[in-house]
Amino acid sequence: MLEFVVLSAILLIAGADHHACAPVIIQSPKNKTVAPGSQFRLECAAEGAPAPKITITKLEEAELNKVQSRGKGVDVEPSAKEVIYMNEEVYALDEGWYRCVAANSLGVVFSDAYLRVYDLCGDITCTGGQDLCSR
Repeated sequence: MLEFVVLSAILLIAGADHHACAPVIIQSPKNKTVAPGSQFRLECAAEGAPAPKITITKLEEAELNKVQSRGKGVDVEPSAKEVIYMNEEVYALDEGWYRCVAANSLGVVFSDAYLRVYDLCGDITCTGGQDLCSR
């Protein structure tokens, strides 16, 4: 019986993958404020073994129990170390929370960022470079 236990332990150690690890996000997406009509870019990078699948999704679209890659502007490679979510022209509807998810067979991690769409000149009258104090 003792020989069987020792043999089993050796097989477990020999068969273990010492390089496998759960994903870790090494670059989180950052909160941003952008003007309507401009472009924006969210970046996320992760490491793990096996290489994690990384997605960036608007939070209202995300299904928290699944890792998926839908949504315009998402570039996902199964072994990607970095994912960039780009939108060439931002509208008010794009405002909200975005989630980066990195997942492999050993775990799932996420990081959120908020995109604010705000017209910085919306509350002021542009003078076209004229000094308002001169007459």
